[in-house]
Amino acid sequence: MNNSVKTAVIVVNYNGRGFLDRCLDSLRCQTFSHFQIIVV
Repeated sequence: MNNSVKTAVIVVNYNGRGFLDRCLDSLRCQTFSHFQIIVV
């Protein structure tokens, strides 16, 4: 089975430092783990 990443979550962040940690923690806790996180 090919384990390459096929799903990406793009987080757009502008002056949102106060929310970024919680957002990333929430994404890391998901049961689906075959995705990449891109913060812009």
